[in-house]
Amino acid sequence: MRILMTLLVSLVSSAIALLVAALLLHPDFSLGFVSFPFAVIVFAVILVVTRALAESVVRRHAMVLASFAGLIGTFVALIICDALSGVGIAIHGFGTLILATIIVWLGMFLANILIARRMIERLFGGPRGSRRVDHRN
Repeated sequence: MRILMTLLVSLVSSAIALLVAALLLHPDFSLGFVSFPFAVIVFAVILVVTRALAESVVRRHAMVLASFAGLIGTFVALIICDALSGVGIAIHGFGTLILATIIVWLGMFLANILIARRMIERLFGGPRGSRRVDHRN
């Protein structure tokens, strides 16, 4: 169940972050309308793999750099998705790639926080640590 929830959060946050990047960086960053779901899935899978590899490499060299693993993974995932012409992500220029990386990473970070908070509230009946009080006495 936890793996499924993690996958769902990753897909939703990837979709939101890619849309935000496309809106902010248009026309230099574009998403194909029809291929958007495929682009999100490919991006999310590549991101999971590259992020895990980046975390592994970074962990060996410095714990301080471990927080940048998501940023590195996003950068690499965007490069690969741009190179795979059938995915539907097109990035024009190195500056756009850098901005897209920051926007997508930050968007996913914020979306993950918001989505995780909502899921916790739904699963456990409220924000962490809060208890529902029955006032029917």
